[in-house]
Amino acid sequence: SDAAGESFTPACAEARKHRELRVTPWRAHRGYGHARDLTFVAPTNASIGPRETHCHQTQSYRVYKTDDKTNDALPGVALVVDTSQVQKDIPYGDYFRVESRWVCRPAPPRLSPDTSVKSTSVNERCEVWVGLRIPFQKTTMLRKVIEKSALEESRASVMGALALVERRLASDASLADSSDMASGLERTRVS
Repeated sequence: SDAAGESFTPACAEARKHRELRVTPWRAHRGYGHARDLTFVAPTNASIGPRETHCHQTQSYRVYKTDDKTNDALPGVALVVDTSQVQKDIPYGDYFRVESRWVCRPAPPRLSPDTSVKSTSVNERCEVWVGLRIPFQKTTMLRKVIEKSALEESRASVMGALALVERRLASDASLADSSDMASGLERTRVS
C-alpha cells in the first residue's frame, strides 16, 4: 500500500544506497492489477562505465487464486509482484532490462515434532519465490557478462530486501506483542 510504502520503500532504497528516489502512487491497471513507477540513482559494480546510473523501475502487483489447497485458512491465494527495470547510463543499458517476479503465498502448516499435530495459527508464515529474467532487445557479445552481473546484483538486492521484511515483521510483532509474526517469512528459493 502507499501508506506502508512511505517508510518501507525509502528504507529499501537507503539499504541499497539508492538516492534521488521518486515513487508514484499505486494506480489501478487493467492488465496488471495495480502499478507504480520508481526512479532513482543506483551505484554500479561494473568494471567499466559510470559508478552510478539513473534507473526506472515499474512495479505491479496482483492477487491470484491458485489450485493450491495446502493451507485451509487461505486456500489458493498468491500475491504476485512483477518489476521491470532499465538502467539508463550504463554501457549497453539500452540493450536489455531486468525483470523480476516475486510470488508470496501462505506456507503450509508445520507439523509438530510428533508429526501428527499441525500448527493452528492462521497466517503465521509465508513462502516467497523470486525469479529473474533479463530480456535483450539487441544482441551483444557481452550478453553473458551482463547476465552474470545482473544476477549477482539482483541476488544481493533480493536477500537484502527479504532481510528488511524480516526485520519489519519482527519490529511490528514486538509492537503488537505477538512473537508469532516475527517468524512470518520463510525463504524458499531465489532463482
